Amino acid sequence: EESSFAVLDAYVEAGGNVIDTADAYAAWLGNGGGESETVIGAWMHARGNRDDLVIATVNGAPIMVVAAGDNRVDEGKVSALAGGKIRRADPDQVKQATGYSIGGVPPVAHASPLPIWIDRDLGRHAVFYAAAGLPECVFPLTLDELVRASGGTVADVKQEAAQQGGQP
Repeated sequence: EESSFAVLDAYVEAGGNVIDTADAYAAWLGNGGGESETVIGAWMHARGNRDDLVIATVNGAPIMVVAAGDNRVDEGKVSALAGGKIRRADPDQVKQATGYSIGGVPPVAHASPLPIWIDRDLGRHAVFYAAAGLPECVFPLTLDELVRASGGTVADVKQEAAQQGGQP
């Protein structure tokens, strides 16, 4: 737990605010799953930072924001784009809206249509990788391919460095 907390602390200190987890990540331990969620929950409780992590619904309706893992998402920008108050979705809401469990949610092929905003900063990468339905599966794509396949809208959703306390 101590080493996990140190990794999570370093991630947040570097500006990260989206934590992706699923039972399958620790399935190899043979304990029935849920270990990563337990550690992350304990870490968030100990640090009191639950409100600083992950975004998922607007006015109760599911949305998706696709952003590079090294960027923080600006909740104010997403609220303005979505036209309402945003909040984090719980795992059941994510599964119901997308058909996938947290940790493997791809940016395409969802159970029901949902608005998708794609951070324009992803364009700095010639190719990037997205979840492919399972936590241990990813697929490569370009920004243009993501926009065509998802029907998403490219927008500025990246939090500026000044809002991150100078962190990238």
